[in-house]
Amino acid sequence: MGNAPLPELKIIETLAGGGISEFAPLHGDGSVRRYYRVRANGGTFILLEGPDRDENGAWLRVNGHLAEGGVRVPEVQAVDEERGLILMEDLGDVSLFSLVKGTLGLEEVVGSYREVLGVLCRMQVGCAPGFTLKTGFGGAPYNEEVMMAQEALYFLDELVKGYLSLDEPHGLRGEFEDLAHEALAAPTGYLLHRDFQSRNVMQSRGEWVVIDFQGAIPGPLAYDAAALLLDPYVELPLEVSGGLFDEYC
Repeated sequence: MGNAPLPELKIIETLAGGGISEFAPLHGDGSVRRYYRVRANGGTFILLEGPDRDENGAWLRVNGHLAEGGVRVPEVQAVDEERGLILMEDLGDVSLFSLVKGTLGLEEVVGSYREVLGVLCRMQVGCAPGFTLKTGFGGAPYNEEVMMAQEALYFLDELVKGYLSLDEPHGLRGEFEDLAHEALAAPTGYLLHRDFQSRNVMQSRGEWVVIDFQGAIPGPLAYDAAALLLDPYVELPLEVSGGLFDEYC
């Protein structure tokens, strides 16, 4: 969608309920979805434009499921399913990532991560009842095949062979298979976000807000905690990440 035309402003005005005073593209999330900040009718909103109706539907379903379970998610203002447009509240620009990289000292960082892990617990445990594969856009159940094809071998192909231009280390694939088999022994009856990292947790009006959740599937408890605490965008001291992980799991 890099060269796709902008959504028609009249359509957005209808969704927002008034004339537009500002319409600005925002940096995307690495997907084909596009985001805009819209000022209209005395308020500020975020417009999500997604070409995949199934993914948009999953976003709305998971959003509603999490909200019903007491997890703070973006409040939906209006939807145009035909054009793939979702108008939602503007959460601002403050994420856990920006806070950690900005003004927080280590003690405040640890406190913030404890709060976010509390939100994660509410999501993984409290929102697990009634959540199925059909709720989200994840598609396949979290099993050994997914661990190998979408995670271990992705790492091998994209980083080891691709980015580093190295040959496949002898025995590495077998070690991945052993790890996947061991991980499969963990209970999987929890709600798994699958991308729970510092850029997908926003802070708005003193609350932590979860975003980018449409790929959620049922899965093991430790996955999202590990994704947050071993975040590629934030390097926590090992004693901090390890201690918080032990507290959570």
